[in-house]
Parts: sequence; C-alpha cells; structure tokens
Amino acid sequence: LLCNDKSEFARVEKYSAKTKSYSVIAQFSSDAERIVFSDKGGKKKIQCIYFADGSRYISDTFSAAELKIKNAIARQNRIQNIYWIEKAAAVDVWLAEVAYTDRPPIYVAFDFSTNSVAEVVDDFKDWETSTSRTRHKWTASDGENIDVVLTYPKNRPLQNLPTIVFPHGGPASQNTLDFDYRADILANEGFLVIQPNYRGSSGYGKTFRFGGFGARGITRAQLDISESLAYALKNGWVDGNNVFILGGSWGGFCAA
Repeated sequence: LLCNDKSEFARVEKYSAKTKSYSVIAQFSSDAERIVFSDKGGKKKIQCIYFADGSRYISDTFSAAELKIKNAIARQNRIQNIYWIEKAAAVDVWLAEVAYTDRPPIYVAFDFSTNSVAEVVDDFKDWETSTSRTRHKWTASDGENIDVVLTYPKNRPLQNLPTIVFPHGGPASQNTLDFDYRADILANEGFLVIQPNYRGSSGYGKTFRFGGFGARGITRAQLDISESLAYALKNGWVDGNNVFILGGSWGGFCAA
C-alpha cells in the first residue's frame, strides 16, 4: 500500500490478511510515488520504489542492471535518474527511461535473462542543449522552505534576464531536475524560466501538500509563486521590466 494516514510522508506498507497487521517496507523524508513489481509464478516482488525527491528503494538485481545500462550508453556522468517502466509480457525484458537534466531521455530495453542491454532508443543522439537547469531553496515569508527550479541560457550569465514564471499544474505535482522540453525551449530563446514548487506540491509531505488547498491555501500557493519571483529578483537574476507568467491546468489558473 502507498499511504500516509499515520505519517507525514507517503510510505510503502505491507498488509498481512492473515495477521491483519501492517509493516513498513520503505520510507524516506519525501513522498513515495510509485512501486515497480516483478511477477514470477504469480508472486509479486518489489524491485523499486520511487520517491518524489529522487530517493529510491531498489533491489540488488535492478541496481546491478542500472550499472550495466550506465556503462552501455554515452554521457553516463550526466544521468539524472533511471526509471523502470514495465516488463514485456512474454520475455524477461524491461523498459527503462534514462533521464538527464540537459537533454531528452533515452529508452533502454534490458534483458534480465542474459543480463545485458538489449536495445537503446535515442531519438536525440546529437542533441546539445544550450541551457542550464538548477535547483535552489529559499525561505517563504511564513518560514517554510520552498524549492524552485531554474532553467536559463548557458551562454549568458545568470543576471538581469527576461523571465517567465512557469508554475506546474496539479497542484499535486512537482518540478524536478529532469529535462523539461518546455522550459528548455523558452530558455533557449534567452529567458530565465522559474518553476516553483509552491504549497500544494507533492513530495514534501502531507502538511505541505494540504497547505495549498482551500481558499486560504490557494492564497498561500499564489504567494509562494510571487515570492519565488521576488527571491530571483533579489538575487539579480531577473530583468524586472520583462517578467511574464504562463501555465497549464492549475498552473494556468495561477497565471490567470
């Protein structure tokens, strides 16, 4: 089970129908988001648990497979994360996404029967981004720590840039350092793109997530977004005469 009824952060628990009891399988200081199982002979076994801040619970078998994947592909030192997606139906081959900060992902088929990389799909082999993507933490006016992800041109100093504030949708979602083609396109045109993880975002626990709900919470989330811009202005990163905002879904509501 993925749950956080008795804890601040969503964790993974196992329930025994026989003893009617729960036991904690994995918990970190971030919300658990997804569990990856293998299934042999009707028996499910946890292989990976992904957490919102990039922490992972991973089996030795899959950890060894990730090392082989890293050794088989280029730019291994720039890999941000590896995500196991699903297993092929008839054979012991799994699809994995290799995520970067500075380029679109690569998709890999790993054959566990031969313990080897079966196939690599890279539609952007010659991709060279001209942008940088970094994460910063600042303190909101009520004392809460807020993460903000910045994407900006590599060939210009992070100073006095025309800026686009780009709040995510949800609001239960999160901006990470994984490549974001929308932010990359905008930064490639010379903009600084600010993507704040405002109150209501997932990954930071129950209090933070529900802190963006309801009329008062929506006001607080809007403040987190505007204060993220103020933080960037204070650091001299933003051209205050050229600031824009856009978003989709709940981020579009924020922009409006």
